[in-house]
Amino acid sequence: MALDDLDRKILCLLQQNARTPFTKIAEKLSIPDTTIHFRVKKLVENGVIKGYTVLLSPQSLGYNYVGLIRLKIGGHIVEDMSIKKAEQLAEKLKADERVRFIALGEQKTVVYLILIGKDPNDVNDIIQKLKNDPDVQELITWNIAKVVKGEEMLSPIVFQDVGGRNSNV
Repeated sequence: MALDDLDRKILCLLQQNARTPFTKIAEKLSIPDTTIHFRVKKLVENGVIKGYTVLLSPQSLGYNYVGLIRLKIGGHIVEDMSIKKAEQLAEKLKADERVRFIALGEQKTVVYLILIGKDPNDVNDIIQKLKNDPDVQELITWNIAKVVKGEEMLSPIVFQDVGGRNSNV
């Protein structure tokens, strides 16, 4: 779906506050609110808007630890096997709510993680399991002292949802 200026303006306003009534958006953009309803419906149908959420402050819920981890997966004769193992590990880590970000590097055998916890010990079990994984050749951990931008990536899951995810309360 190609976005025009109006779509971008609507998205910008919704990113600032997803609870903004369509009538207020229409007022700010000087267009009918029915146009906003139609455009947002199309943006949702085309997957541009994937959902609406609440951004939580990790610190206010007691999550004071943020760690960045770089994993190198390897040791296999065939590199495709290392790539497959990296993908499997990333998929497995998705189930842990303390893992807030997972990405595969350009090399496809490098996995990047961002973890949150009440303190470093809160995520130590994940780190120990990764250290003991025979496919992990290298594990580097950095403790993050302060997040300047991107706190929304750290928003913890607080209550069990209908999908059966674990509660962090």
